[in-house]
Amino acid sequence: NSKGLVVGTAWKDEDTPQAISWKDGKLKRLPLPKGASSSASFASGVNEKGLMVGSSIEGESEGVNGFITDGSKVTKLSAPKSGPALAMGISDTDTVIGFGIPFDTEEFRVKTLRWDSKGVTAFPSPELYNANFAFAISRDGKQIVGTMMRMEEEAQKSLLKSKRYTNAFIAHWKTGFSNGDDGLGPDLTGGAVFPNYLYRSDTENPHAFIVRGGRLVDLNTLIPAGSGWELIFATGVNDKGQVVGMGLHENRLRAFLLSPQ
Repeated sequence: NSKGLVVGTAWKDEDTPQAISWKDGKLKRLPLPKGASSSASFASGVNEKGLMVGSSIEGESEGVNGFITDGSKVTKLSAPKSGPALAMGISDTDTVIGFGIPFDTEEFRVKTLRWDSKGVTAFPSPELYNANFAFAISRDGKQIVGTMMRMEEEAQKSLLKSKRYTNAFIAHWKTGFSNGDDGLGPDLTGGAVFPNYLYRSDTENPHAFIVRGGRLVDLNTLIPAGSGWELIFATGVNDKGQVVGMGLHENRLRAFLLSPQ
């Protein structure tokens, strides 16, 4: 933030990522929710007030939950009905975004989550998609972006309930790529690692989205037809509604900046 507070992940050893903060040359390990394992955690966002968010593996279930902390007091962030979740960002209005699997239905579907003073809200995917992941929120808390895709139900379960996949998710903060031995592909999102079958040529590509009016809107519907672009991942957004991310331009992977007209 503007006061020089930085959050991220440090490795105690090769297999132990830890959520940390850094300010004025001092490195501190972030407190974790009660019951969280010390074996794996990461920090992913900080706002102007100094509130920090991240995620940690649960010690007993080996699932994962988000958390928010001021450096001393810490609160666990879960999906509805105590489902697993990852916290990815926080606005200056203290709204936290991420994704998880709500346990309020029998379906196992990864959904964008928003935590605010009213509680936690889950956003279902539009037709044609069954999983969506929020990666960023604007400072004013009004803009949320991410990616949505079709994903096998078993893969969705594994992503947030399997220690192997959760560790691989966290590992991308260290290397930028996941462990090939785990059957996972390169980290193209800046915020997640997905099974590599999603990148096969015979698999429909993910699509970037922005939240508008309480629903997910495909960013590809907001760009001119015939532009040659397919917007895949949205990884950042500002208060003006400008979105950055990755996409395919004439079948080549490129970064993009999308500005509203």
